[in-house]
Amino acid sequence: MTIVTRPGDVGPGDLFISDMAEKDPRLVIAGSTGDELWSRSGAKSYANFRLQSYQGRPVFTWWESDSTGLAAYGDGSAVVTELDGTPIASIGGPARVSPDEHEFWITTAGTALLTSYVKTRVDLSRHGGSTTGWVMDGLFEEIDLATGKVLTHWSALDHVGLAESYDGIPEDVNERYDYSWSAGALRSE
Repeated sequence: MTIVTRPGDVGPGDLFISDMAEKDPRLVIAGSTGDELWSRSGAKSYANFRLQSYQGRPVFTWWESDSTGLAAYGDGSAVVTELDGTPIASIGGPARVSPDEHEFWITTAGTALLTSYVKTRVDLSRHGGSTTGWVMDGLFEEIDLATGKVLTHWSALDHVGLAESYDGIPEDVNERYDYSWSAGALRSE
């Protein structure tokens, strides 16, 4: 690995790299000169690798999936480990909502905040679509990391009308309508 910078562009500290490459995806911590200090592989996709704090100590967190490309969309787990790689928690999997690769934050209260997208059947006929259309429901959850209990669950379909989107309904009935991505004014209720 080669790190190319201009003088003064890189602050002190290590670089955390999430590699979603089709070949040999991995997580890497590199020094400012590109020397590999730590790495992990085994999943097919990685994202959002960072250092966070949990119960007053530093931990590594990241998102991983056994799928690649668009198939990984909404199909992964958020992982928390000790700095030596010992697992602390994993959120996701077939029994519950799978976190999105973009957001995963640990709070000072020991909870995790995450976003997700869930493919959901919805009657889109009032909006010019199919009676059995697919919508990507944007979700937010707060989860107690120690117990896995969901403390807060928020669904865009419960709060944002389909008519509030700037996007039109997809013509292909099998295509997912990601309406909340381009919704107008989001309301809080």
